[in-house]
Amino acid sequence: MRIIFFAGKGGVGKTSVAAATGIRAAEIGHKTLIMSLDMAHSLSDIFDLERNLLDQNRGKPIKINKNLWIQEIDVQEEIEKNWGDIHKYISLLLNT
Repeated sequence: MRIIFFAGKGGVGKTSVAAATGIRAAEIGHKTLIMSLDMAHSLSDIFDLERNLLDQNRGKPIKINKNLWIQEIDVQEEIEKNWGDIHKYISLLLNT
């Protein structure tokens, strides 16, 4: 498994470059998941999908083609849902 992160300031094209890279990886046969943590949730625009498709599948991968899936994560929701584990982990880090 290989993980590639795209990071940078807002508006520089992270999502576009990630999507292009993911599409190409899928084309050459790699099973690929493009995951976005961006609050703008623009993967639906890039892949010309109805926004409600991602809303209905909230936080779950959506298959685009044979080797390509996309997923948008709501970071705030995940923090709230997993706060107990996050709190334990941070406490362990700070107490060592």
